[in-house]
Amino acid sequence: MRHTTEPSVPLRRRLLVLVAAGVLPLALMSGLGLYVLARQQRAQVERVGVELARAVATAVDAELRSSIAVLESLAVESDDPANLRARALRVLETQPSWVAVMLATPAGVRVFDTRHPDGAPLPPIADRDSFDRAVRTGAAAVGNLGATADGPLVFRVRVPVHRQNRLRYILTAVAKPDQIRDVVARQGAPADWVISIFDASGHRVARSRAHAETLGGEASPTLRALMARSGREGFDVTHTLEGDRIYTPYSRIDPIGWTAALGIPTALTEAAGYRSLAVYGGGVLTPSGGDCGVPGWDGGGVRPGGGVPG
Repeated sequence: MRHTTEPSVPLRRRLLVLVAAGVLPLALMSGLGLYVLARQQRAQVERVGVELARAVATAVDAELRSSIAVLESLAVESDDPANLRARALRVLETQPSWVAVMLATPAGVRVFDTRHPDGAPLPPIADRDSFDRAVRTGAAAVGNLGATADGPLVFRVRVPVHRQNRLRYILTAVAKPDQIRDVVARQGAPADWVISIFDASGHRVARSRAHAETLGGEASPTLRALMARSGREGFDVTHTLEGDRIYTPYSRIDPIGWTAALGIPTALTEAAGYRSLAVYGGGVLTPSGGDCGVPGWDGGGVRPGGGVPG
């Protein structure tokens, strides 16, 4: 009598099904946990990064306000242009980052410029936008980076001079970007970080890396796009001018419109995520490798009883 036998399912396949049934839910939960962990790490980097960008912006703002305070102190001492010029020359000796001090009427007529002899013809006012803003608002204004007649890039800090509730003059300090570069250097950022300061027009005033080579240039295209879409503060992954992939938080300085941007290497924060992913991947792949944890099976097709298929 002939007997019909059911096709036998190889033990290895059965074991793989059992392992998959036990491992897949754990793998899915672990993968979800890693995703949540990665999101939490990015959120933490964003929060800390924006706080650091604010701190740098505050330091730059404090430096600019110190220049404004010096000018305001100079402005209240006298309203006589000759006396102001003499005092300005003495103040210049205490401000190594200042190139000159100049005085002009609200109409834009220069009264004196310490770079030129008294009574000499004076050129037109540069960076007229910041000058007009100081006249219009009656408050201090900081201009954008621009070249002087002899070439070097400078920015201007302007203070209105009021007498008897009437605007009489605009007093201006012409400053070198070295003043802001020194602020950046004092932050003590790691060598592989990048700190950049941009004026209101988007031109670089200072950079912690390759300052002289990048002075006056624009931000990288990815950083420009971030700042254009994110408002006063923002955070995202961008690329440096050198092509490095970085986390970039930035903070804008109100009301002057300058911006402090940081570049934090992504490897610093992503390394932990990669290690977790490696552990996760190894844990998932191990059961299909050499040892599935089942006694009597070495992953090479061992049959019941220990025999090796021929």
